Amino acid sequence: MDSKALEELELAAVMAEQEERYEEAYSLFHQLAKMGNAYAMSALARLYEDGRGVKPDFNKALWWAEQAIAGGNVTAIYNLAVTYRRIGNLRQAKGLFERVLALGELSAALDLAKMFMISDKETETVRKYLNMVLLGTPQIDVSEDNFEEAEKLLAELDGWGLDDMEALDEHHRSDA
Repeated sequence: MDSKALEELELAAVMAEQEERYEEAYSLFHQLAKMGNAYAMSALARLYEDGRGVKPDFNKALWWAEQAIAGGNVTAIYNLAVTYRRIGNLRQAKGLFERVLALGELSAALDLAKMFMISDKETETVRKYLNMVLLGTPQIDVSEDNFEEAEKLLAELDGWGLDDMEALDEHHRSDA
């Protein structure tokens, strides 16, 4: 298959997924994955994890995510971390979130902060991860939603009340 045909097949798969035609998306991504497309492998992992177009199967989701990572898909590392967190393997999730954070994906710092928020003994670790998110540039290094969530979690950690958060929001609006 030539590169133009591959590109069209990938676009068709992405469109099918976006339009919630999951069985079709699965079929198209599966064709691409068999040809070694790491993005398609990562998409199959998501479909299996969420049970879209296929019966949910964490083992298959993990397998496809590992294939995608081996194929060079960095997003698959993050997705695999989320999968491990969902099935309760926090040690594996933590290692993968740290790995993707080291590659520059700041949203992983927010996930790590939330994982450590279960213990008052980890306050400084939580603070460290939240500050990583806040040092990023909104909409470039980290999504605006993640940036705002990190701000609110840090304020919560520091014991700020609702009035303090509203003042912070007002300050940010006046800066814009």
